[in-house]
Amino acid sequence: MLELAAFSLLFPDLGDLEPFYLPSIQGDLTSTGPYHIFDLYCQDYGCECHKVTMVIADDSQENVLATIAYGWKSKSYYYKWGLDKDASGSLTNGFLDPWCKQTVHAPIFLNFIRRQINREPQFMIKIKKRYRMFKDHVDSPFYVPIVPPPQPLSDNVVSLKEYRRERA
Repeated sequence: MLELAAFSLLFPDLGDLEPFYLPSIQGDLTSTGPYHIFDLYCQDYGCECHKVTMVIADDSQENVLATIAYGWKSKSYYYKWGLDKDASGSLTNGFLDPWCKQTVHAPIFLNFIRRQINREPQFMIKIKKRYRMFKDHVDSPFYVPIVPPPQPLSDNVVSLKEYRRERA
């Protein structure tokens, strides 16, 4: 299984999704935006996961505020694909990816993305189009996968090696 890759890495001329503003300041956020969405997709050859990972960043694009996974196929599609019923339901509703960076503000952004999906059909049309472009590109026999350098784990993730050492 390969790392996810940002759409903008394969298609720099098309860039990332448009920045957005929250309708009002929520929680202890100090601004309504702009916030940036980086859409990441699976690089695995032939994989038809039909999902996107959206990384939400602040205006500087240096601070990740939320990482949201979303799949637009049916729960039964993901169940047949190998996910259990709970995971299938979470993916089709969008969820905060527990393996990725999150902040205390992440639920605000998850709710915003859910509203965008439900109220703005063009948002999902664009995501699906970008997914198909990405998958068609990575399924080419000439595609060389993007492998980023190793990064330190987020504070909410424990490495398997460390976990085993603690259990021994």
